[in-house]
Formats: sequence, structure tokens, C-alpha cells
Amino acid sequence: LEAEVNLDEIDVVRIATGMMVSVTVDAFPGIEVTGEVIEVAPTAVVQSGVVLYPVIVRLDPTELPLRSGMTINVSFPIEQRTDTLLVPFRAIETEGGQAYVTRVTASGSERVAVTLGLITDTQVEILSGLEAGDVVTVYANPVQDSEVMKNPMFGGGH
Repeated sequence: LEAEVNLDEIDVVRIATGMMVSVTVDAFPGIEVTGEVIEVAPTAVVQSGVVLYPVIVRLDPTELPLRSGMTINVSFPIEQRTDTLLVPFRAIETEGGQAYVTRVTASGSERVAVTLGLITDTQVEILSGLEAGDVVTVYANPVQDSEVMKNPMFGGGH
């Protein structure tokens, strides 16, 4: 049995044929089926103004009475690491192409150059520059007046 799922252009670049996936079926809550990506379309389709790429997943044999048209949820394993140092994304400063964090010390704080690894929306992996147990400063993200004016939700100018 095969299933077609549509991924946006941000996610599809992380997907490759041969990648193993886990699939849940709404009709069978709590049961997971495995599968494999067998095709990633090279050409996008546009649905309701959104650019999407069809991805074909072949489901492994299962005893579940699956039917065409059932709603499925496919989880694609994006790179995952264990035993890594993570800091909140807002702890990172960048200057001249170099990433820094502010480490809290007994006498105050110090700016430390760090090497970044994987980055998510909320966390950043630190490859070097910090040690486990180090405490870093997390910066607030204040809204600037000029940003409010540019935001169309507030009716600002151009």
C-alpha cells in the first residue's frame, strides 16, 4: 500500500528516497506502522496558493485493515542527536559571522565564541565554546517601533 503526502518547500529538502518513516492512521489510534519514502517529486504542485511537493511513502505490510482514503500522519525522522549541549535560540548573538553567547560567571558574565550545530526554531546545538553546566544569558526580543509600523496587522505604512 502506498500513500501520497504533500510537503512544503522548506520540509521537502530534508527528505530523500529510502528514508524510513513512521505512520499513524486516524482510524487506529495509538498504533504505528512503518514505511519508506519511495519517491520525492521533482516538480511542485500548487494547492490554494501553497507550493507543495508530493512524496510517495510505501507502507510496510501490516495486519491493520487499511483502506484507500484513510487519514494518515507521517513522521519523517529529521536529523537527531543525543548527548549534545543545547541553548535557547535567543541566547545566541552573531557579529561578523561569529556566534557568541554570554556565559554567567562567579564575577559577572563573559562573552564566549561558540560553534553552532543543528538549529531549530527554539534551540541551538553548541559544538564548542561551552561545557555542560554553563549558564548563559537569554535575551529578550523587544519589538522596535519601526517593526510595529511595518507589520500590516497594525496598519502601518510602507
